Amino acid sequence: MAKEKIETLAVLDYLTLLPNRSGLYSFYSGLSIQEYVTAMFLDIDNFKRVNDTYGHQVGDELLKAVTKDLQEIVPDAYIARIGGDEFVILIIGQREKHEILEVAEEICDSVERLAVSPEVRSVISLSVGVLLNEKAETTIDDVLFKSDSAMYCSKKTGKNRYTFYEQIQEEMEFKAKVESSMQQAIEDNEFKIYFKPIMNIVRSRIEAVEASIRWFRKDGEIWSPGRFLSIMEKNGFVTVLERHAFERLCWMKDKYKDMECSHMPTGVNMSRKHLYRRSFVKELVGITEKYGVSPSEFVIEIAEIHGGDKEILQRTILELKKAGFGVAIDNFGAGYSSLALLTTTEADMLKLDENFLGTVQDGKSRDIIIENLIKMAKGLHMNLVVEGIKTKQQEQFLAGAGCELAEGVYYAGALNQEEFNKFYEEHKEADAKVVSYHFNGNLDDETGKNSGTVSGEIGYGKGIVDSVGSLKLPGGEQMTNVVHLPKTILGNESYSVSLWVKADRLNNWTSIIMANSNIGFASLIPYGWQKLSMFRIKDTRLDESGGWYDALGEEFYAKEWTHFCATYNSVTGLSRIYQNGRLVGSVDNTLALTNHKIVVLGGDYYKPSFQGEVSELSVYNCVLMENEVKKIYDHYAKDPTFRGKKQ
Repeated sequence: MAKEKIETLAVLDYLTLLPNRSGLYSFYSGLSIQEYVTAMFLDIDNFKRVNDTYGHQVGDELLKAVTKDLQEIVPDAYIARIGGDEFVILIIGQREKHEILEVAEEICDSVERLAVSPEVRSVISLSVGVLLNEKAETTIDDVLFKSDSAMYCSKKTGKNRYTFYEQIQEEMEFKAKVESSMQQAIEDNEFKIYFKPIMNIVRSRIEAVEASIRWFRKDGEIWSPGRFLSIMEKNGFVTVLERHAFERLCWMKDKYKDMECSHMPTGVNMSRKHLYRRSFVKELVGITEKYGVSPSEFVIEIAEIHGGDKEILQRTILELKKAGFGVAIDNFGAGYSSLALLTTTEADMLKLDENFLGTVQDGKSRDIIIENLIKMAKGLHMNLVVEGIKTKQQEQFLAGAGCELAEGVYYAGALNQEEFNKFYEEHKEADAKVVSYHFNGNLDDETGKNSGTVSGEIGYGKGIVDSVGSLKLPGGEQMTNVVHLPKTILGNESYSVSLWVKADRLNNWTSIIMANSNIGFASLIPYGWQKLSMFRIKDTRLDESGGWYDALGEEFYAKEWTHFCATYNSVTGLSRIYQNGRLVGSVDNTLALTNHKIVVLGGDYYKPSFQGEVSELSVYNCVLMENEVKKIYDHYAKDPTFRGKKQ
């Protein structure tokens, strides 16, 4: 009797009374080799933390609770505890995958109802590995190895989940396929350069491009980087591939050097592994010299890294910039995201990861974070590119938040050289044209071809600086004492209007410049709603209750020179207003106005005419960027004879 008891204890776990490892081996050896077995390898996540924090007694109670739940979930299965927090479930007989999926999901979800304290439940989760329908001719050691490997994959990918061995088996086979052919693929030139446009969403033009690679295999398959780069990153081959890709890109730039698009700023992704190679920057410089390409045409994109590597990153950035390359922190927000990192590096560009953007509907919190990231990047004098734009709605949100650069499938996917050349020609910006009036005793523009005409009385005075004059407007009734400008100066496309304004008297809602068409009007109002400046577009086909598009600025004061700039994008419908060199308001999806009937300086149809002065009026046939508007303001503000208020 004592002997039998000892033999029983030898195959049972003393705590849970489940079979132990010996019991499992014994049970498995009794199965027919033709029998199908599904093995589920289960591990309690953070079990050590429970023991360390709450004591071993609490840990033991947790093991008993897990045992009880497993017995309820799979009452007909063979369940064993083979280690401290490791359980194995054997389900005998061939099963459909969906049956086992349901079991695995229930096991993972069972944590919520475990008969333990809420504190313990909040700490733990269950990771499961599944080997489906394996014949018992497979050794128990192989069964445990495969199911354990699948369980480990669950832990590695985030815990609280299940993984089927067939998934990792496919991954291992694919990994072997990549590693066995990657070197030969370089020698056979199977890697091709593709291009992803980076768009200026304010101007609706292509601003830069990001280079990427595609693997055109001999077996006819075409692989995107997402399929093979992670494997090469782990085995270190990524540095070889990226050097090869960079050289190929330089070769292409040299080959197509007579084409305008070839000289666009080009983003090049480089693995963090390059940071630990002291020869990295020297190698890049050597390749550019070989093909006669300037480093200034490249922006080296390095993914955000561990805080502990900040010194290495900063050293590499400085070396790259000294050599003439631009530098971008790529995929910001996807990994270790440290705002402190941005303040200690001297990168030129920040690329916000597409997963960080999500959708505009994600709520105000995310919107506020993105808006502040945009402001922060500008404050650090970094260009910011938002990746992964998929919809017009996302673009409009970003434009309204002050973002200028974006990349994503909304504009184009990865393009080969021929496709990119065509895209560039369709989205490049035409040469900017400007009509400028200095008001030095006349209403002629710089060319003398776009002179204004007077309706009523006007005068001339000293402008914002000594080298230019001002147009003095005495005010009066509607559309009196105003200047009519040629309606052609605005055209039918995007435009920007820049001018300096000083009011002798604050007339509420009076336009300083208005363009009227047969369907509506656009009006720059220095002193409008709640004493704020505003760039207003109105659809006159609608009554007073609708059709108003107002980009609101800041308060406007009399007797003080103020610089205004209003911009209108005919493609996106985005309108912006700037005041003294700063972006102060915007409105998107505005009415598209074409075929202007009149352009009036100093008044409109609705309110008394403006009373005050105007200096340095310029009209552009494009949308000015924020830095360009600031440059206009600074040009005058830095003049020793400047009469305005400096910021």
